[in-house]
Amino acid sequence: DIDDTKLEEAARSAPGCVGYNSGDIAATKQIKADTDGGVYAVIDFVGSEASFAFAQASIQRGGRVVICGLFGGDVTSGLRMGILSFPFTSSATMGSLVGSHSEAKEMIELFRGNPGEFEVIPHHFRSIMDVNEATQDLIAGAYVGRCIFKHDWPENKM
Repeated sequence: DIDDTKLEEAARSAPGCVGYNSGDIAATKQIKADTDGGVYAVIDFVGSEASFAFAQASIQRGGRVVICGLFGGDVTSGLRMGILSFPFTSSATMGSLVGSHSEAKEMIELFRGNPGEFEVIPHHFRSIMDVNEATQDLIAGAYVGRCIFKHDWPENKM
């Protein structure tokens, strides 16, 4: 998120967690200080130029950035690192939209076998019919967490 109030609220609700404002590229210096050199991996759920630049700047040498968000844009314009610098970081960037069927089954079994051990990410459900309004709400910062669209349109609209 890029709203400091929401980040603080989310961090308070998850003991032991810290929120960093991804809208502030200088926050990567704090992440590197707090983690003794950077995090091993970042999952970019946005997939924008800015979120990729933030993720890349937050990882340690040998770290990995996984982009699964589909916000779009030109990743190279968000990347302020010359190509000659890549070998020195030993980092990896990859995309991931979905896993395999067997991975999904394994994940579901992991959750079922360990009830109460996994915290649910804050989320909100919206009708797919409200996609434009929900997108505007996301841009306006109306949500903490994810917005999940349900395909609940009436049969006669199909």
